[in-house]
Amino acid sequence: MKNINAFLQAFFVCHFSGDGVVCIKVISALDNQHVQDSLKKSYPELEFLLPDLSCQEGVLEALQSNMPDALRVSLDIEGDLEDRAFIEALRSINDTVKIVLIEKSENKEFNNWLISKGIFDTFIDGQCTFDNIYEALCREQKVIVKKEVRVEKEIVEKEKIVVKKQVIKEQVPVILFRYDYRTDIWLAVNPPSEAYFQKLSRYVEPEEIKEFKQNFEAYRAGDGIE
Repeated sequence: MKNINAFLQAFFVCHFSGDGVVCIKVISALDNQHVQDSLKKSYPELEFLLPDLSCQEGVLEALQSNMPDALRVSLDIEGDLEDRAFIEALRSINDTVKIVLIEKSENKEFNNWLISKGIFDTFIDGQCTFDNIYEALCREQKVIVKKEVRVEKEIVEKEKIVVKKQVIKEQVPVILFRYDYRTDIWLAVNPPSEAYFQKLSRYVEPEEIKEFKQNFEAYRAGDGIE
């Protein structure tokens, strides 16, 4: 199938859930409401819990009173805390929330430190697209956070691994392809819905979607994919 790889790459970026698009709850702090409005219009599955925030204090308060799936924050917003102190404050409130960070400039040593805080998605201000931000917000990951615990005056470093999962009520996975080990072929089982094809049109050309549909039905009616 000529375009199967391009199709599936876009397909899984969209968080296929069987009968609808998964809503991702986001708190945004870029001090730019226009960007938030544009993202909301382009990607309706992003549910912004609050208007775009403009200061560190507002972000910390919002994180305390809400349970977002992701936090998109710029290090250029107003506040008295240094960058590392601000990140530490965020993690002290919620140590597993996905954080998509917008930096002023690249700093490899700082970025390595961010990884130790479970922050893997960082972008340079002015050098990322809406698609970059959207895919980072959607991407699921293991959040690894190192904590220090004082026990009998000794500091013991513990590694806490939390797999963040989207909770979907009555989620029923839909199987697109199934591997038949007896015949060593892939069988086409269930096609995606039209709603998902419309969603995928942002990533895949209409001709490729049409060809995928035709090939999918052909393989489903035939002998499968070798």
